[in-house]
Amino acid sequence: MPPDNNKPEATLAVISTQLTMMNQNIMENFKNIRDDIKRMEEANRANLENLESRLNTRIDSTNKRVETLEKEEKDTIATKARHGVFAGGAGAVLTYGVLELIKRLH
Repeated sequence: MPPDNNKPEATLAVISTQLTMMNQNIMENFKNIRDDIKRMEEANRANLENLESRLNTRIDSTNKRVETLEKEEKDTIATKARHGVFAGGAGAVLTYGVLELIKRLH
């Protein structure tokens, strides 16, 4: 039954009902927006955690490579030092031998 336009009470009741429905719709929209924002925040958090994990993996990998290179460098230095000692000893023996030969030849 349509409201009687001649009665202000009826008009106010219709307006009140319409405002209540509008308010409910607005509140539902706010809830939907809050839910959307929450989903976006969770997705961003997951993406950041994934990015952090990948970055940490790469950093760990780089650290392992650096450690390996440092160890290889130490091994190379130690090997060169041993070779230097051996070469120095061999040079000294050869020099001593040549000097002894020169002494005996004179």
